[in-house]
Amino acid sequence: MASEGGGPRSRGIRVAVRVRPVNEVDANSDCSMLSVTPGSKEILLHNQSDNKKAKRFQYDSVFDTDTTQDELYKGAGIPELVEAAVAGYHSTVFAYGQTGSGKTFTMEGIKYSTKEPSANAKFKRGEAASNVITADFEVTPEHQLGVIPRAVNALFASIARESTQKRFSIYKEQVYDLLNPLSLVTPGQGGSQAGGKQQQPAGFGGKRVAGQPPGFTGALRMRWSKTQDFYLENLFKCECQGAEELMNIFKSGVTNKIMASHKLNANSSRSHCLFTIYIESSPMASPNEIMNSRLTLVDLAGSERGSATGATEGKIRDESVAINKSLFTLRHVITTLTASTDDKGGEKGTTHIPYRDSKLTSLLKNSLGGNSLTTMIACLAPLDAHYEENLSTLEYASRANRITNQAALNEAPKYRILHQLDCRLDEDPKAEVAFLRQQLAAIKNAQPGLVEMLNLGEVPPTSTGDAASPAPGASGPNEELKKKLVLNSGSDMDKLATKLLDAIDMDKLATKLLDALGLIQQLSGVNQQLRTGYDADGQHSEQL
Repeated sequence: MASEGGGPRSRGIRVAVRVRPVNEVDANSDCSMLSVTPGSKEILLHNQSDNKKAKRFQYDSVFDTDTTQDELYKGAGIPELVEAAVAGYHSTVFAYGQTGSGKTFTMEGIKYSTKEPSANAKFKRGEAASNVITADFEVTPEHQLGVIPRAVNALFASIARESTQKRFSIYKEQVYDLLNPLSLVTPGQGGSQAGGKQQQPAGFGGKRVAGQPPGFTGALRMRWSKTQDFYLENLFKCECQGAEELMNIFKSGVTNKIMASHKLNANSSRSHCLFTIYIESSPMASPNEIMNSRLTLVDLAGSERGSATGATEGKIRDESVAINKSLFTLRHVITTLTASTDDKGGEKGTTHIPYRDSKLTSLLKNSLGGNSLTTMIACLAPLDAHYEENLSTLEYASRANRITNQAALNEAPKYRILHQLDCRLDEDPKAEVAFLRQQLAAIKNAQPGLVEMLNLGEVPPTSTGDAASPAPGASGPNEELKKKLVLNSGSDMDKLATKLLDAIDMDKLATKLLDALGLIQQLSGVNQQLRTGYDADGQHSEQL
């Protein structure tokens, strides 16, 4: 992880591989091709035709079928990601694998029950009756809870400040807000799989449903801006004061997500679900220094083959096509990032990365080759029948393991520069003076006269003394300097560099550094007062 107060640091995506526990359906199936040594970082996948030609894979951590939820949570390093999010770093955990490989069990750990549709349920002509799948929160034992509930509890154990959270899903390349019922359910449905039918978000495909309630939103629009990158327009946000409140909102999102049953998975997620917690924090020593970070927990829908799921037509088939399409783009992004990194010797090159080809990859841009700390949990099914799917998962997990992110603390630029300068001064003061001289020379060459304009040595003293104070209403040197500093935002380090370069011995250097920092704080206050006055003047003008 990047060191606090420093610039971006390279950190590869960490990969944990989990072979899900064996369930009742697997009892009579062969499970001999996967070989995991407990406590090791290696997994063997034996060939179907030649058992001697085993494929060997190594990852950051590997977990067998007997691994508990708590062991996975701690062994995969999720607590460290939560702490990093509290400290100001973006963090992401996402589960990847084929359908039925235990992704939802790993991320949520919630028990689901399947019931027959009610006798009064109505279905369209030619539509088969589908079971009603509901989440049973009350009967889910605590030890079975997955990554998301444990991360929520750990988060509020680490911070006492407010956080906001969002939950949304990507269903057939449309993004729906799981915390806003008006974007999900048409009148008369009333909940997940209401009326015995699989839940279908209202207004899918841009079609307006008759009788929509006021405020109906439907699928969310994805936007892009220079400051936010890809984001979702009008996404519902909830402010949470504690873990229990946040978990209740999470449960409401789980209730609204789309589920279905097929041959490979009785409780199959039909959408990619992203659970995002936004955290606002500040260091104890500097309460005005606000940092905004986010913790993103992702339960991807699994890749599916129509012949294996038995869904060769109808709604489930269409959903499978959309799921596979977005996962194909995700794999393409992973492959392109890996190839670009390999060509540049560990640094991401200039190759075009097709993030925009899918809403999923657009929203995960910072997690894949961006500035987030990312952990991928690759989930495998412990069945020989899924050899090809397990092999594909392991191969893409290996590629993801080679992707390098540039993790950076999400702090204001001026604080980041000051922290970097402070670290360099502690490490090697003489080298830092030489570095500042180079920066000053570059500034002089680029903008002649800038250093002279901001030369702090020519500023008259502001305290009482021999120096005459400017007359009321007059624009003295200090006032002129303040105006220039407000107009030239971002030049704080230029002034600081100019003052430091006047000092040769370390005592004077330290004294001038403290003086410069004090001046920066004073100018920051003056700047804020000017902004407040400007806003008040603008409001007064509007009223007139």
